[in-house]
Parts: sequence; C-alpha cells; structure tokens
Amino acid sequence: MLTPIPIDLETTHLEADQGVILEFAMVLVDRDLNFVEDFGSRVVHATEEQLDVMNPFVRQMHTETGLLDEVRASTLSIDSVDEEAAGWLLGHGFDAERSGIILGSSCRLDLNFIERHMPKLAGLLTYKMIDVSGIEEALRMWQPEMVPPEPYEIAMKEGWTAHRAANDIRWSLEKARGQRSAIKAAFGLDAETTGACR
Repeated sequence: MLTPIPIDLETTHLEADQGVILEFAMVLVDRDLNFVEDFGSRVVHATEEQLDVMNPFVRQMHTETGLLDEVRASTLSIDSVDEEAAGWLLGHGFDAERSGIILGSSCRLDLNFIERHMPKLAGLLTYKMIDVSGIEEALRMWQPEMVPPEPYEIAMKEGWTAHRAANDIRWSLEKARGQRSAIKAAFGLDAETTGACR
C-alpha cells in the first residue's frame, strides 16, 4: 500500500531538462494525513548560468521571497539533497519498491524534476500522484458543493510566504486534508484527523 509524501519544489523553469531545483521540502505523514515528522527545506546552490534560464516573472518571484540570495549563498548540491532525502525516507521504513506517492499541488512538475535530478528519491516514489489541484478541478466539475474552503487565505494571515517550498507544502497538505474530509463526509464517514501540520 502506498503512503503519501508531501513534497514541494521551487525551480528555475517549468521543464525539468531546462531548469534546476532551487529548493526542496518534504513532510512525513501517515495515510490519514496526520503529521509524523518534518524533513524541512533545503536550498540548493545554482550557478549564475543556471539561474539565467529564469524568465522575468520567475526571477522577480524568487527575488522577492529571498530565495535567490539563499541559493547563491548555499553550499548544498542537488546530489547531496537527493541522498539526504532518500536516506531520511529509508530510515522511516520506506523501501526501494516505490512505496511512496507524491502529494502536492500540480505535482507532475515536481515529480518530473525529481525523476530528472534526484534519482535516489525517485526510486522510492511511484509514478502515481495525489495532486490536490487536480482533485479540486474534478470536484468543481462534478460535485462543486464538495470543494472545501480555501486554506490559502488563512495561510497568508498566519504569515506564510507563497512560493517557498516549506510554506507551499503546508498549503497543499491542508488542501488535501480538506478534500479528504469533504469526500468522507459525502459518504457519511468520520473524517477527523489529528496532528496539525507543523
């Protein structure tokens, strides 16, 4: 049985073969989306040549969040982050049989980058995804009354900064919890979870 792994990335480009990963964050939860442990975020060093592929919008976004300054100051390589992330999951009982399923918002992009740049972590993840943005679109088309309240506004009031991996992953996880609750409630099932996202 697969276990969801909330993951979020910040990148220089939408295409994995043209861009690089600038920031990686991951949280460990159980199958009911209860918080277990936080891997935290890792900012990855990139050269100016690698940063030059960013379009003006992406460059401005990463500049305003402070990420680009942290990227330039970082000494971490993507290979070291890959090894650390895979080792962390192995230490929590995951194996090489792709027992983890990535959870996130529009996480096909994230999985593409992981498969291209983080092969050790990719080996622990199935090709399947729990994409909260896709689930929301499906609910809006077929059962709009089941769309849960938007956690993003609450997140902003709590001081979360968008487009930083650790914050975006919290939003995705809260979104997934709301969707899980709405779906279970529609079937008359108890949807309570414990352990809020740290």
